[in-house]
Amino acid sequence: IRFREFCNLSHFSKYFVKDNKIVYFDGSFNVRDYSYSSMLKLEAKELIDIIKNRPGFYGQAILFRFIFLLAYPFMKNKDIWLVMDRKTMADDNAEHLFKYIKDKKDGIKKFFVLHNASPDFSRINQLFKGQILDCDSFKHKLYYIFTKKLISSQGSEFDLNPFLNTNHQLTAGICNLDFYFLQHGVIKDNMSSWLRKYDRNPKLIVTSTQREYESLFDEGYFYDEDVIQLLGLPRYDNLTNENVKKQIVIMPTWRNYIESGDDLLDSQYFKRFNSLINNENLINHCRDKNYAIRFKPHPELTKCLDMFDRNDFVEIDLDSRYQNI
Repeated sequence: IRFREFCNLSHFSKYFVKDNKIVYFDGSFNVRDYSYSSMLKLEAKELIDIIKNRPGFYGQAILFRFIFLLAYPFMKNKDIWLVMDRKTMADDNAEHLFKYIKDKKDGIKKFFVLHNASPDFSRINQLFKGQILDCDSFKHKLYYIFTKKLISSQGSEFDLNPFLNTNHQLTAGICNLDFYFLQHGVIKDNMSSWLRKYDRNPKLIVTSTQREYESLFDEGYFYDEDVIQLLGLPRYDNLTNENVKKQIVIMPTWRNYIESGDDLLDSQYFKRFNSLINNENLINHCRDKNYAIRFKPHPELTKCLDMFDRNDFVEIDLDSRYQNI
């Protein structure tokens, strides 16, 4: 057995506790009823192994594993939810869901997670005062090891796991939350190479259209029927037709095959959108009809904007909130 990168077990973290059971690996998989003494014995083996091998960031891992061990009897029945969009951006489905759930009197401790360097941090801190965690901080990591549900518009572990850059294999077994995927758009292609059950295993995937919903039962995904729900995106609930402007917004999604500036420059994606925002017929027609054109790049595209040709009519918008557009 070799544990893959984002598995909840690893060579240094060979057990986890869930639903009052302990699952551990000692050459084969074993499941037994939870008891603190059994957990203590398994954890002692892990700590000795980590201290003996001293892999990178082992000191931090030992600290959090000790905290987990001491606090688990008191925290195992606490209901904690973490809600987040990107690490450095809000303004997506998670923010809109959190506005709805934050004041519900349901006994659940809820936090919105966002990095303090985010341009959205001040606004979010005002909105969710007392319920915000600074992403990747000690407090975030502390709540992460005890959270029951992680609810996010992002599906990438790089956006979600605060231990990822500090040798997360050392804390894999103690981070055992359920993931709920709100999505941040509408899927138009088969994404099973990235979103299949055996990589992400979300408990919920939100879809917005009938065809999108049906597509997630295509070959390659392997989800049970109750995981895929046709609910619509949370941010749609707060849209209105007030103050509608005469403008055309061009807001393309990303392409996973683009991994560098050279890839972008050679791609049809770049050539077609660069051509579109500089198309004289489109620009002249919009001028005649008093329509503005706004190009809102995907966050992955912002670092490559210098490659695009500019003109004095089309606005390249880096600042406006998606919801306002």
